Amino acid sequence: MAHLAGVVVLLSLLVQAKDNPEYTHWSSFKPGSWVKIKMEGSMGDQKLEMTQTTKLLEVTPEKVVVEHKRSMKMAGQALPEQVEKDEVPAKKEKVEKILKESEEEIEVNGKKMKCKVLEMEDEQKAQLKFWVSKDVPGGIVKGDVKAPPTEKGAMKITALEWEKK
Repeated sequence: MAHLAGVVVLLSLLVQAKDNPEYTHWSSFKPGSWVKIKMEGSMGDQKLEMTQTTKLLEVTPEKVVVEHKRSMKMAGQALPEQVEKDEVPAKKEKVEKILKESEEEIEVNGKKMKCKVLEMEDEQKAQLKFWVSKDVPGGIVKGDVKAPPTEKGAMKITALEWEKK
């Protein structure tokens, strides 16, 4: 479960520098903007499915506040819905190492979108690949996450729908 929390945090690490990428991708939207993502994959030998809707509640020069609503199935069992608020600071000490950047047009829910593609590696050597668009609250359009070599697991992430305010 701790690795899942890490995956969610890693989704927000999208650019280099001291600016916090998660803040950057939310702060250009107004409160009320939201994105719904689906995550499917495995953690160890357990299959995991999660749907998360993240809504922007507040934007200031120092932080954004978002609310996450998650429904999850693990090993075929539905878990209780979770709701939590998260304060995302504008500045961050450490960001993930970007190995490669490119651009690609992909189709998401019948819409063609130009995306920046970021291939990264975290401190534990997990492999991360994200398709990012400034038109989607939070930035994530699609993602592939492979667990570090010392662990088993992988996750596919897809933005299902979103609304900009």
